[in-house]
Amino acid sequence: MRLLNTTTHNLEFFADEHPPYAILSHRWGNDEVTFQDLEGGHAHEKASYSKIDMTCSTAAAGGLEYAWIDTCCIDKTSSAELSEAINSMYRWNQDAVVCYAFLATVHDEKDFWQSDWFKRGWTLQELIAPPVVIFLNWEWKEVGTKLSLCDTLRGITGIPEDVLRGKDPGLCSIAQRMSWAHNRVTTRIEDMAYCLMGLFGVNMPMIYGEGKKAFIRLQEEIIKLSDDYTILAWHQQRHYLEDEYEGLFAPCPSPFAGAGSFIHTPSIFKTNPITVDGGGIYLTVLLGPPEGGGLRTALLPCGNLCYDELFALRLKLSEKGGRYKRVGGTSLAHSQATDDSFDLARICVQRGTQKIEAGLALGGLAARGNLAGMKLMLGKGLHPLIRRPACEKALVSAAIAGNAEAAKMLLEDAALRGAWPYSPLAKVIMNNRQPFVCMETLHCLGT
Repeated sequence: MRLLNTTTHNLEFFADEHPPYAILSHRWGNDEVTFQDLEGGHAHEKASYSKIDMTCSTAAAGGLEYAWIDTCCIDKTSSAELSEAINSMYRWNQDAVVCYAFLATVHDEKDFWQSDWFKRGWTLQELIAPPVVIFLNWEWKEVGTKLSLCDTLRGITGIPEDVLRGKDPGLCSIAQRMSWAHNRVTTRIEDMAYCLMGLFGVNMPMIYGEGKKAFIRLQEEIIKLSDDYTILAWHQQRHYLEDEYEGLFAPCPSPFAGAGSFIHTPSIFKTNPITVDGGGIYLTVLLGPPEGGGLRTALLPCGNLCYDELFALRLKLSEKGGRYKRVGGTSLAHSQATDDSFDLARICVQRGTQKIEAGLALGGLAARGNLAGMKLMLGKGLHPLIRRPACEKALVSAAIAGNAEAAKMLLEDAALRGAWPYSPLAKVIMNNRQPFVCMETLHCLGT
């Protein structure tokens, strides 16, 4: 790893053993100092150089000769180095003597609660992993530490106090750890998965451009190391700006909101680890009797710490037979439901991520007004089960962006023709619950 000398402000490389160092956690601003700027000798010409100067002086005042800053200690032009750094970042935070969390927008206590530092994906590991975190305000003056502000931080982040005080987060269930990220965001979609790798102790290659597949891939890596079924205990709130999703794994961390008390309970019944292969995802459940229409209830070996309840999945047998698909979000079922009508079974559930990928792709094209791309995608033909939700998502994206031509193209598609004015999405927009939608575009929606 490369470290910044706090006296000379030069980068030094350490192959294996490294000296004690401080680490900076911050929100990126415009025109940050990069590795190339430091190597080229013109870093001091940038306004953001003050961030490097203050980090070094603060670390030096604390007796440290080195510091690590993500903006300039990684050569981001090298994909191999960037991938290695992202896979190592949690450990680098753990190994730091201290982490300085610079909150540029914090002037008083009220600002601390509202700081966007607590809403970013990457700062989650920068709060949990370092042994010591010192919060600094806009003037680089200390606001408090992770320990002194422990109760406040618990209220802001939902992270248990014992974890903030040093308990191994790996002792918490998967759902609990996912819940800590439910309201965080990243600039790039893929980073919502990559920023959580260290928290779950997994490594995987970076594939920027894969979109939400990255989060599915993260969960598939997690279950290779854990038999914790709470990874399935998420609940998808239906939202008019999102595609309907029927995959077994969560599409992002947000469905784990409220999962802070979910625990794995393997003593309820004997299970085998969740496994993935080309045919689908295999899990052990207590499977209820057929309910008609191919529907069945499957109880999982996990529940709510606060109540005597198990989680249940609603499953539907696919037309091909032999495999199930998840229907709707997770629901609760009292543990008393484990009667003779539920049988221990090893079942296969299909992945089912196509709806999300199609909706995102078509929606992105519609938002940018890329009519040629939309025509090509619609012309190739989407599966009937995903065509309408994908078109509806794209239609709202076009309306928000004010691309009337894209909206018109979607309205003329067979999936929406004549049906749009009666859909829930149209009613939401027409009732002005979405005020940022371009009014001009609404005229082409028949409002």
